[in-house]
Amino acid sequence: MGSELDHSNPGDMSSTAASGNVAVASAANENAAPMAAFAADAVDTYLKARQSLVSWVAALSKPIRRPRDLQLLTQLDYTLCWQIITVTRSQGLEGAAHVPGPVSLKRIIAESKRQKLPERVIEILQEGLQQYYDAAKAHADTRAGFGSMIAAVTSGEAIELSTRKSAYRSESEIWGRQLGVIHQLVAFTARPGPSTATSLLVSSSLNCRRLRPNAARSFWGYYQPPEGSSGEVQFQPFEEEAFEALGAPLMPQFCSSPLPRLRMVRYDNGWTHAEVEGDGLGRRSAVDVAFGVKSPLDPLNEGIDTPYAVTTSARLSSPTELLVMDLMVHRPSFGEVEPQLLVHANSPGSNRLAVARQVQQLHVGAEITPLESTIEGFADTDATRAPQIVQYLIDRERLILSEFDCYRVKIPFPVLNSVVRLYVDVGP
Repeated sequence: MGSELDHSNPGDMSSTAASGNVAVASAANENAAPMAAFAADAVDTYLKARQSLVSWVAALSKPIRRPRDLQLLTQLDYTLCWQIITVTRSQGLEGAAHVPGPVSLKRIIAESKRQKLPERVIEILQEGLQQYYDAAKAHADTRAGFGSMIAAVTSGEAIELSTRKSAYRSESEIWGRQLGVIHQLVAFTARPGPSTATSLLVSSSLNCRRLRPNAARSFWGYYQPPEGSSGEVQFQPFEEEAFEALGAPLMPQFCSSPLPRLRMVRYDNGWTHAEVEGDGLGRRSAVDVAFGVKSPLDPLNEGIDTPYAVTTSARLSSPTELLVMDLMVHRPSFGEVEPQLLVHANSPGSNRLAVARQVQQLHVGAEITPLESTIEGFADTDATRAPQIVQYLIDRERLILSEFDCYRVKIPFPVLNSVVRLYVDVGP
């Protein structure tokens, strides 16, 4: 189906073009040599810096296991002690972003002299950390950025939570709005193939709030092709009365009370946005909104002889504290499946899985976690209405929950303007 929801896609079916994979492989080959050279240089530099700190800690008079141990033994503050221990005890490259900086090095040297450590230990420390600073200056704007580059290139480690949290705070100030939790639950039912599979979706945005009077009021939207284009989107709202009254597939029972006042705004580019009316600011004026639709899953790339995949996605257009995505796959219809996760840049055409696989990928360390196929299995303090939403779908669509394989993904502080996509390959 050719639709996309802002925060959630009702579901689409797409296929992967072989030519796109060849293009990706060619680009990877061209970049392999410089990436390998950077990785070798950067990793060697970091390992020398880490070893210099290991030697420094070993030269102290007592065993050091925790940052608190180092703080009690020295006159260094806890933050610096934490950095030192994090680097020295790291098993891989996760400590690269925490190597103490030049100012901290001066304090460590001063403490070394106070502790009367051997001159050779101090020299090794200075040489190791200075080489790291020089490499960081040559390759990146900041030492933290250099550490992230090392992790990303050498082991694919995730964009750190602290980095995403800082981005969330900054972007909240820039855009003047925030979301607490986006909870999206989608169930795939019926048999795979053109016009036969169905998506049941409930998308909730909790604690929607504006921080500035001139901030955008829109927290949710959906896409339909502009007039004159082919493939008109069709979906059935779960709550017909709310849809007729508001023009949006709102689910009042899962919204905050009193029901938020909304207005739907249709734009020429095909997007329709639900805007929250009112002039309130901050947490006291925060609202919860939930939308629910039933949609057919039609192929997006017709005529390409590759396996179909049913997908659902969340497009992050507001700074958000937490994204929770729940997936239910009907086992009798789709068989045993292995859900896959993509987090990628929101680029033109990336609502198609083939395109999504080729655009900029973002590693956020998220994992797909199986859930028990019971109402209690969906209980979560971050998505408190999840069990009630599942029960609603069971009652409305006469589902048998034990026939579904259920999964969950949680991403704290998801990257703004990224797309989080869950998909399953469902056969030829």
